Amino acid sequence: MFNDNDSMTLQKISVNMPGALLVYKDNEAEEIIFASEEIANIFECENVQDFMKFTGGSFATIVYPEDIEEVESIIKSQIKIMKGYDYVTYRIITKNGNIKKIEDWGHLVHDEELGDIFYVYLHDMEIREKLTELSGQTSLPEPKANVIDELTGLANMKAFRLRAPKVIKDFFKKGKSPSCIYFNVRNFHTYNETYGFSGGDRMLKSIARILLETFPNGLVARFQEDHFVVITAQENLPEKINRLSVRVNNIRRGVIVEMKAGIYVIKSPNMDISVVCDCAKVACESIKHEYGTNVQIYDGKMDEKMQLQEYITGSLQEAIDKERIKVFFQPVVDVETGKIASFEALTRWEDPKYGRLSPANFIYVLEEQRMIHKLDCFMIEKVCEELRRRKDNGDILVPVSLNLSRLDFELTDIVRVIEDAVARNDISHDMLRIELTESLIAVDMDAMKHESERLRHHGFNVWMDAFGSGYSSLKVLKDFTLDGLKIDMDMIKSVDNERANIIISAVISMAKKLGIPALLKGVETKEQLEFLKEAGCDLAQGYLFGRPAPAASVR
Repeated sequence: MFNDNDSMTLQKISVNMPGALLVYKDNEAEEIIFASEEIANIFECENVQDFMKFTGGSFATIVYPEDIEEVESIIKSQIKIMKGYDYVTYRIITKNGNIKKIEDWGHLVHDEELGDIFYVYLHDMEIREKLTELSGQTSLPEPKANVIDELTGLANMKAFRLRAPKVIKDFFKKGKSPSCIYFNVRNFHTYNETYGFSGGDRMLKSIARILLETFPNGLVARFQEDHFVVITAQENLPEKINRLSVRVNNIRRGVIVEMKAGIYVIKSPNMDISVVCDCAKVACESIKHEYGTNVQIYDGKMDEKMQLQEYITGSLQEAIDKERIKVFFQPVVDVETGKIASFEALTRWEDPKYGRLSPANFIYVLEEQRMIHKLDCFMIEKVCEELRRRKDNGDILVPVSLNLSRLDFELTDIVRVIEDAVARNDISHDMLRIELTESLIAVDMDAMKHESERLRHHGFNVWMDAFGSGYSSLKVLKDFTLDGLKIDMDMIKSVDNERANIIISAVISMAKKLGIPALLKGVETKEQLEFLKEAGCDLAQGYLFGRPAPAASVR
């Protein structure tokens, strides 16, 4: 405890303060060694002694139980960033059982006799609110540092860029080899959709705490949304990251989230921090679509991938104007008769520099750069033109399906684009089938339900693609009116698996009871086709019936 002179001095200083002064040790017990008289008023106790008895003389017990873990994590991270200072708000329970919200300004100092101790000023936020009301102001500014991420208490991007160069140089001076790790929380949008924004916020706070515990001597920051960055000199990083990913998945069972991580080993203490972060991010994004792979270390070949991505975004408009973007068609057959029932329109890019680019190389790039609507609008027009050409030639017409991106509905009025293209080419609305993936719908079900109804109102068939690939399949079937169901190809990779057979048969049966056809894509063998016949499947698509090909090659 403080000696009597120390306590008397602090008591004199705090007697006329509009809040309470608290001093406690930075140890496991968080023992309170001084509390001013105002603390009794805040906690509705008779006096300081009554307060100490009520709380057990520990800082940990004055904070609302559900808040303590988060509060201590925020304080810990802010102390590192702000060189001994912190600011946090939390709830308390008074002796009378009332819940109050408290503002806490803290300063960690080292005392030769007592060790590390916190000097804390506590303030009842109800007083702030009353002063705000009396002053006629709509709000009072929150006393917060602009280098702190408000949600997690971690350093924000600004603080990271300011501190990272020194942290890196310090590691090199100690003879250590630092690395930059860029984290991206995959499937976080679905998590938000399932558990709400408050659930998502709790998840991000928990991830921040786990990162601090995993890299206690590093610099940990939250850049934006579900992106975190770490500078550390720890070894065995892939192993540590894989363990970290398991902990994140165990936060809440249900929706699976993946902690994708890109590692860049920093070569020099004077490297530009922007370059360091960009390289780690490139490594992270290289495994963005690889399920089960959590860690990737940057190598020189990734520079080529970055260059290709930049080329794609810079060349898209020219590729559209010069029609280097090609529409390929893959047949969909009637399982019973074997006749072509429809086609799916697929994109190919014939480039003078890189040759034929696979959709896997450019679709995700255009989505990330919010340019995908340009490609899809071009595809819609070309499909309609092809249908018009066949109509003029007197060919037998079958419907063509088009897959849309979520961003199409954000970046343009895609329903109007489709309607205009159909009218311009004078083709029937039922010749186009619009496919919406489950993941597209799950991001904003209300908005997508509205857009789906708009499409159907105009006479277009709306199908659900990749059924069973996400977590909202049954909810979508319940809430949406659909014209067909396309079952994800991953479900039929092993039809000799009895459990897979049971599931597929049940989905087909469910579709029939809903009065809509079921289509299995990815059929490659006669055995798979025979199974689908026995299961009563309506339609099938896959290499067994034909690979995607230019319009002139398919009839």
